[in-house]
Amino acid sequence: MTSLRGLLLAILLLPAVAALDVDDIPNPRPGGWTVDLTGTLRSETVRALDALGDAVQSSRRGQLAVVVVGSTDGERHREFATRLFNRWGIGQAGSDDGVLLFVALRDRRTEIVLGRGVEAVGAVRAVQDVVDGEMIPRFKRGEIDAAILAGARASALRILHVDPQAGEAPSTSAGADRVLPTPAGVIDLAPAHLDAPTSSVPALSPAERFTPPAARWSGVAALTTPEINPVVLLIAGVLTVAALAIGLRLWLRHRRRTCPDCRQAMVRLDERADDQHLSIAQQAEERLGSVDYDVWQCAGCAQVLTLRYGAWFSSWRACDGCGARTCRRTVTTLRSASYDFGGLERVDERCSHCSFATSHTRTTPRRQRPAASSGFNSSGSSFGSSARSSGSSGSSGSGFGGGRSSGSGGGGGW
Repeated sequence: MTSLRGLLLAILLLPAVAALDVDDIPNPRPGGWTVDLTGTLRSETVRALDALGDAVQSSRRGQLAVVVVGSTDGERHREFATRLFNRWGIGQAGSDDGVLLFVALRDRRTEIVLGRGVEAVGAVRAVQDVVDGEMIPRFKRGEIDAAILAGARASALRILHVDPQAGEAPSTSAGADRVLPTPAGVIDLAPAHLDAPTSSVPALSPAERFTPPAARWSGVAALTTPEINPVVLLIAGVLTVAALAIGLRLWLRHRRRTCPDCRQAMVRLDERADDQHLSIAQQAEERLGSVDYDVWQCAGCAQVLTLRYGAWFSSWRACDGCGARTCRRTVTTLRSASYDFGGLERVDERCSHCSFATSHTRTTPRRQRPAASSGFNSSGSSFGSSARSSGSSGSSGSGFGGGRSSGSGGGGGW
């Protein structure tokens, strides 16, 4: 039994132990500028990226590193990339002119982190243009090598102002760009061989070769189904439920009724005739609109049935004196609450039917001071840019120049 519990505990702790950390990513310096933990990039793409990094280094205008991982295992991508940036110290010491292009393939997320020396407003805007214009469209087509190489070249040109032609493009004769690894249960149907002749059958990607045909066809159906905003779907559901509730109440209220004594049909009286069967308090409730009464009368034995329907939304409340829903409460602020002292309010209640009236004061709690910002702002939508800062410390002797970043830049999902 003890060994079984130990095995279960080990299984439960396995994801936490296997979670990726910045210390698990090998530093590419001094041999190169690129790290691909997924093995997705072709060797010629890595060589082109390293050549581009050498060109940036030779220009003395900064440093450019590229890192490709599978997933950050739930950690915010901007925070992870910024910690990695500062861990390595990308950029020249004193200039802080480093740029890190970070890609998490399984998470379908890319981030570009800038050093403090290139954190101008124009540079941050250029980062988002690079992500949205150069990288994400290619990622959506499954062109992983082309997306990362285009992003790195555009970053060198538009952010560090270095001619990207120093890094040669990988030859297309080696095959089309690899298709993005597909998460479990999701079929990526963007073929790499879009320009293949129609007479030939394109080769299946590794993900497709191990996917049953039925699952691939289900992926086609899912791809052609238009996406619906969850907020719109929620609002439509609430409106539908409200409409059904209103319709049910109207049907229950206006349905035919039978006299419980003589079993003959009953007739509902109009608003003027039913006042003869209502008390003064009930008439006051109808006049204020807090309650509506239906009076049914039997055509045979004159039996009367009075039904009460309270308004769903009304500022009138039940009076503590007469019990009718004719009392209104007003709240007046005598002293506003502050961060140091609570507030004071006066509550007045007055009935429009009887002479009941009361007034009392009550205190309100102090205002809460806003919590200190952690420096990280999460973005739930794809293609969203954000600026965040990191408190992690860089390490000396990492092979980079020792640059620092506060987390500015941009990113997006695809």
